[in-house]
Amino acid sequence: SGFWSMLEDRFDARTARKHLGRIVAASTFGGLVGGVVTQFVRSGLSVANMLPVLAGFHLISALITTTLSAGCKACRQRSPEPKRQQASGLTVLATVPYVRNLALLILASTLGAGLLDYVFKVRAAAAYTEGPELVRFFALFYTASGIATFLVQSMLSRVAVEKLGIAGTVGSLPLTLAFGSIGGMVFPGLPMAFTARGGEAVLRTSFFKSAYEMLYTAI
Repeated sequence: SGFWSMLEDRFDARTARKHLGRIVAASTFGGLVGGVVTQFVRSGLSVANMLPVLAGFHLISALITTTLSAGCKACRQRSPEPKRQQASGLTVLATVPYVRNLALLILASTLGAGLLDYVFKVRAAAAYTEGPELVRFFALFYTASGIATFLVQSMLSRVAVEKLGIAGTVGSLPLTLAFGSIGGMVFPGLPMAFTARGGEAVLRTSFFKSAYEMLYTAI
């Protein structure tokens, strides 16, 4: 939350459309690089010895974030706000329709994604009863969805926001959840669950994330 708030202080809404998609794509690419690094490092290190490697990546991220914060003109020029009593989060949800609708969007989409993920994993566990087979299946799924997400973010996220608008781009995720759920009822089985879960994973981290973060600019 702090990271995205810092970015929103750096960009106005129009400029954010150009840059947030690239930033989200970079995060996906970093995840792919992290997976490759893990494959190389884990062969010579135990799980406990992997923790210092992880800590090193966090330290690098902290240093880069500090540099970004130092270069944020809006952060430095912001005048101190007068002291006033802050409304509670529940009060804001009850009195501000925009925030309430935003919270409902996240609640519904997260609940739908959780249920879809459950069905997907149940189908996978039924199809692959052996542990190594199941591990290979999930490795294939997450690698394929990560690559697809990176390609969609890099090539289509900015175009989607410009053509469909923020609301239309955010709406791609609920539509995917709806069609995936209907498809799962019509064609029950692992292939449909794989397709629906993969589509949800790709769109959530590409279109939805790129456009959803812009909704916070108004707040």
